[in-house]
Amino acid sequence: MVEKQLEILRGYELRLLRRTLAPPPSDLRIQSQLLNEESQCSLLPLHEHINSLIDSIESGHYLQALSSDAAKLVLDTLDFVDLNDSAECADRVYSALLQRVEAFIVNDSENDVDKACRVILLMCLSIAALFWFTQCNCRFPLEVSTLEGNELIEWGNWARYQLMSVGSDLPGKFSYLQYIVFAKMLLMKTKDLLIDATVLPVNGIRTISWWLTRLLLMHQRILDERSSSLYDLLKVLCMIY
Repeated sequence: MVEKQLEILRGYELRLLRRTLAPPPSDLRIQSQLLNEESQCSLLPLHEHINSLIDSIESGHYLQALSSDAAKLVLDTLDFVDLNDSAECADRVYSALLQRVEAFIVNDSENDVDKACRVILLMCLSIAALFWFTQCNCRFPLEVSTLEGNELIEWGNWARYQLMSVGSDLPGKFSYLQYIVFAKMLLMKTKDLLIDATVLPVNGIRTISWWLTRLLLMHQRILDERSSSLYDLLKVLCMIY
């Protein structure tokens, strides 16, 4: 049973990789095959959420993924009290996000396979945010009703400072920087948990290093000059991968 579940997780990783290497499939044979396998495996409820997220990513509907019920499993429990457009508030919310990621994986799971599913779900959210950043379009996935309709200028500045903290400026004006920061924080935190063996051995989810490497290369690309700290981290990730 566990082997079958892990095989399904490998299938999810493959579908996400295929999204970057080729256009979305014109048919649903692969997805149908996975669903048939899953129906025979007494699936965990998270599989439905993961399939929905990957369907959205494969079809290019990244915001749909980021506003889905799957995303709400992670984001809806964050404390949005006394929100305002300030760097301090942004830092508080993102710190709470990292704590929520750890609780979502470590505390909320029932067993190792469930933990692995939660890692895949977080990977999907990270990938959707990264892809949406590359398209440079609107609205940030952490929807805040009290600030809806207002431009979060200071939150954007906070995200800019986070990206420049590696020792290089951002040339020009980039929009929606919170997406790449959001994706990076999710992937980094999840990767740290894997390395610490809190969840599973790092090779239990084989593509997370690849996605984090891709994100860091994007981070490096938008900087004004090369960052030595990013370069060092990329070398470590390449050794792991």
